[in-house]
Amino acid sequence: MALTRRTFLGASALTAAALLTACSHEEAPAPPEDKGAPDDPDVDTSAYAALALDMDSWSYDEGHDVYYQLSVPYCLNPVAKAYQCLSIYVPGPYFNATEKGGLYSCRVNTTGTVGSYTALTAPVLFPINCPNYSAQQGQTTYSYEGLSPYLQAGCVYVYAGCRGRASGYDSNGSGYYAGGFPWMIADLKAAIRYVRYNASSLPIDEDQLVVLGLGAGGCLASVLGTSGDAPAFDDYLDSVGAARWNATGAAVSDAPSGVALWNPQAGLQTIDSSYEWMYGQYVSTDSRADGTWTQALSRDLAATWPGWLNSLALTDPEGARLDLAETSGAVCADGGFYTALVGQLEDAAKAFFERTTFPVTITTQNVAGGAFPGGDASAQAATVIEEQQGQGQTPASATSQSFSSAEEYVASLNGANPWLTYTASSSNVRVSNLAGYVQMCAAPTLPCTGFDSVACNTVQNQTFGVEDQTTLHFSRQIWDVLNANMFDYKGLAGWQSSYVGAWGVDLQVKNEMGETVESRALASDPFSYLEADSALAGTGTVAPHWRVNMGLSQSQAPLSNGYALACALRNNDAVADVLFTGVWGAGYDLSERSGEPETNLLSWVAGFAGRTDETGGPGA
Repeated sequence: MALTRRTFLGASALTAAALLTACSHEEAPAPPEDKGAPDDPDVDTSAYAALALDMDSWSYDEGHDVYYQLSVPYCLNPVAKAYQCLSIYVPGPYFNATEKGGLYSCRVNTTGTVGSYTALTAPVLFPINCPNYSAQQGQTTYSYEGLSPYLQAGCVYVYAGCRGRASGYDSNGSGYYAGGFPWMIADLKAAIRYVRYNASSLPIDEDQLVVLGLGAGGCLASVLGTSGDAPAFDDYLDSVGAARWNATGAAVSDAPSGVALWNPQAGLQTIDSSYEWMYGQYVSTDSRADGTWTQALSRDLAATWPGWLNSLALTDPEGARLDLAETSGAVCADGGFYTALVGQLEDAAKAFFERTTFPVTITTQNVAGGAFPGGDASAQAATVIEEQQGQGQTPASATSQSFSSAEEYVASLNGANPWLTYTASSSNVRVSNLAGYVQMCAAPTLPCTGFDSVACNTVQNQTFGVEDQTTLHFSRQIWDVLNANMFDYKGLAGWQSSYVGAWGVDLQVKNEMGETVESRALASDPFSYLEADSALAGTGTVAPHWRVNMGLSQSQAPLSNGYALACALRNNDAVADVLFTGVWGAGYDLSERSGEPETNLLSWVAGFAGRTDETGGPGA
C-alpha cells in the first residue's frame, strides 16, 4: 500500500524518524542516458527544427520602431500552451525588413546600432514576473508601455511565460499538467534555450543574457543563475522538448551571464531558519509569544541557521572568515558575518543621510504584482493581493511618514532603546545591534514558520504539491528540528504530535517524475550549487555577473539569506563580480538607493555587455 500523508498521520513520530532517516539525503540524481552529446556527428541536427523562429512573421510598431513576436512556443511538447511561450521585442535598427501582407520578413542588419550596442553585441534581458510564485502567462496583445528604457538602450527584451506554483488544466488539448518546483525553473530554462537555439537569426549576443527577478521571481532567477545546464533538470527539459543542441549539433545552454535580484526569497531549504535568526529571535508576539510551541521552534530554528552558514566557510575579499559566533542573550550575535551584516546596514544608512534633505517624507512600498513590463501586471497584482489576504500576509501597500529633521528621524527609530547613532558633522552612522534595527525598521511580517508553514498552507508549500496533495512540507531543516525537540515541545500551547509525522512523510512524496520533495527542494535552491558539501555542488554553471538589492524596511525576504547568497557567490571562482546593495527605508520592491531601477540596471549591464575589444566598454 502506498504511504500517504493521511495513512501516516496516525503513526508515531519515532516511526517517521526511522522512515526519513532511511530514505533521506539521497544522492544527486544520476545524469540521464546520453541522448547525443554536443557536437556529436551522430546527433539528429533536425531534431529541434520545429523550434526555428519564423523570421517572416514579425509585427512592427512603426511609431516606436519595434519589431515583435508574441506567444511563440519555446518547446516541442508544451503542456500548458498559455504559459510555455515567449514574446520577443527587438529595436528596429537591428533588422532589415520587408513587409509581406501585414507581417514583416526580418533579417539581421549587422551595421545596425542602438545606444552603445550593435546588432551583434545587443544583450538579452529576461524578466521573471512571478509574484507569490504565480504563473507567468505569455503575452497575447502588444503594448509598448514600460519597454521604452530597455529597447531605447539597445537591449533585446524577451518575456517568457512559465507555469506557476500549482498544477493546472490546459483546455487546448494537453489536459492536466504539473506545476511548481522544478517545473517553473525548467520552463524558464527551456525559454532561454529557445533564444539561444535561434541566436543566429536574432540581433543578439547570445553570451550576454541577463535574468531579472523580484521576490519570488528573484528566487527563480537565483536558481537559473547558479544551475546553468545542471543535469538535475535534464529529464524535465526533455519531457517538454527543450532544445539540447542546435542545427549544427552544438550544445544549447540555459546558463545566464548575469542575474539582477531585488529582495530575492532565495534558498528555500534554509529560509525559515534564516528568517528566525534575522527577525524572529528579536520579537515575542503572535506565533512567537511566550508559552507557545512556535516560540520554542523559532528559538531552535534561529540556533540552527548559524551552523549552516558557518558550514559555507565564507570569507570577505581580504580572506577574513564570515561566520557567526555564539553569544549570551541573542543567538550568535557576533562573528565576521554578523559584523559584516551590521556594516551593510551602516553603509546603507550613511548613504541615506548623505542623499536626503530634511524635511522629508519617507515612503516605503510593498509591491504585489509583476515588477517588469511584458505581462498583464494589473490582473496579476489583483490576484496576488487576494492570495496574500487569504493567507494573512501583508498585501501590496505603501506607507509614508514625514520628518522635519534628521534628529527627529533618528529619535523615532531609537525609541526607548537607542541603537542607531548619526553624527551629521561627519556623516558617521553606527548601528549597535540587530535587535533595535529589526524591532524599529523590519519587524517580522511572517509567522514562525513563514515559508514552510506549520499549517502547510503557504504559496511555497503549494510549489511542492502534487496532483492529489496540493500542498506539501519541503524543509528538511525544520523536520530535523522538530524531530530533535518534539519532547521539549510537548505540553506547550498549540503543539500537536502529528506535526513530525506530517513533515516526515511529505518530504518523501514523489512527483510524476519519480522525485521526492526533498530532492526537488535541493534542485530548486541556489545554495545547492554553491555549497561544497551539497550533492549538487559544481553541477551547474554559475553566472559571472550578479546584482543583489535588498530593501531594509521589509521582512518578506530575509536580509540574512540575501546577503549570504551574495557572499557565497563572491567566494565562487566562476563569478567575476557581485554588487550587493542594502537600501535604507526601502520595502519589498525594486529597491534602489537613488535613480530609477531601469536606468541603474541598464548601467550595470553596460559594464559587462557589448564590449567590442578586450579593454573598452560598451561600443568602445
